[in-house]
Amino acid sequence: MARCAGKGRNPHVFACGGDGFQIYGAAERGTARHCTECARVRAAYDGPLRKAIGERYGWSMHNCRETIGCTLHDDKSWSFWNSHEKPGIPGASRKEQNRWLINQEWNYIARRDSAACLDSNFVENLHYATWDDGFSIPWLHTGGEILVPSIEVAERDLDPTDLDDQLMDWLDIANPDAPVYERLRGEAARSGIVYIGVNERAWPGWIVSGKTSSSDRLSGYQTGDPFREYSFIAAGVVEDGLSDAERRFQDELVLHATRRGVPSSTRESEWFEIDVDLAVSILSELDGVSEVLDYR
Repeated sequence: MARCAGKGRNPHVFACGGDGFQIYGAAERGTARHCTECARVRAAYDGPLRKAIGERYGWSMHNCRETIGCTLHDDKSWSFWNSHEKPGIPGASRKEQNRWLINQEWNYIARRDSAACLDSNFVENLHYATWDDGFSIPWLHTGGEILVPSIEVAERDLDPTDLDDQLMDWLDIANPDAPVYERLRGEAARSGIVYIGVNERAWPGWIVSGKTSSSDRLSGYQTGDPFREYSFIAAGVVEDGLSDAERRFQDELVLHATRRGVPSSTRESEWFEIDVDLAVSILSELDGVSEVLDYR
């Protein structure tokens, strides 16, 4: 028999109280330090957390085919969560992005503003969780009352420009079932917009470019910005050939930009250091763009 040390970190689960447990499998090889009860409780958090994150962003964590049209991971569970980087989420890798998303969702849980709080098994097992960084869930010990310490909210110095209502309506009508994020794999929507975005406070002199067939695209960027100051400054309407238009636009930006952002492990960066007026001019002259809406 061995003494259980609990499982995980932030949160750490110590559900058994340190009782002995049968040594088998990994424990027999000396690598496991937790019992099956602590493992069960820790695992009770994973599914509701991922589902709540997916609901918040409009992603099917179980199914990357449904979320982004990927057909490479049909045999994997949690295929979008485990196999793909997440758009607009801080982190240099999928694992870093997932960790950021989980930490953010715990903060929502502390305010009881997460779909995970509707999962009775999740809530019932929360009292076993502890954090060593000062995090806590106040309502667990107040009979359900949410006690949130008073904290100053950062002031937004700028007023970000969102897409105008007419364009948002067109996107929704043209692509009623468009996901928030899609990596084109042959079946994605062909109409949408090629956009230029900026965050002057964080990245002066840089633009972010991309495409979307969804009216929700800006929200992905704002999630990673404490001041929510990302702005769409221009949008080129593309009625056919959206993926090709984005590629040609970024090819032109490469020719005129001072620098391009650091690529991820799976794709080139959408960020370019370039004069905004020049970027909008390039978009205006791009073949396949029927109209350019300038929000500056």
